[in-house]
Amino acid sequence: MTYYELVNTFKTISLDNRFVNQFGYGQVTDINLPSDKDAPDYPYVFLNPINVTVSEKTSQANFNLICMEQVTDNEDSILKGQSECVEIIMSIVSRFALYLDYPLIQFNTPFSVTPFKEAYNDTVVGATASISITYNNPYNICNPPYASL
Repeated sequence: MTYYELVNTFKTISLDNRFVNQFGYGQVTDINLPSDKDAPDYPYVFLNPINVTVSEKTSQANFNLICMEQVTDNEDSILKGQSECVEIIMSIVSRFALYLDYPLIQFNTPFSVTPFKEAYNDTVVGATASISITYNNPYNICNPPYASL
């Protein structure tokens, strides 16, 4: 599996979730306007890359998985929105952890989820999960993509 395939798997699983209307990827500053430059269609799931650690046979990718929802600005609405976003994150993580097309993916647990209320272009509530995934991606010094030295 490549990093590209890993991110696309997240996108597919997120958009297959019947409660998710939009998926985004990139830096946190990209949350303000998705790639189509229109306001997000909430609930909005955003995958923010942190880093990739490479070892001899595997790679470990670390992300912030962010789920956001627009709500009215009262305590009950905020709490319900945060709770729904935590549940959406848990369902995406569960589906990813059980994804059968890539049996060599390991979703590392435990992971933390932090509810938030934030003002991007819209005032939103949601949750951010700090996640880590180990996947089979060996590097091979015998077959480098370079001409003979």
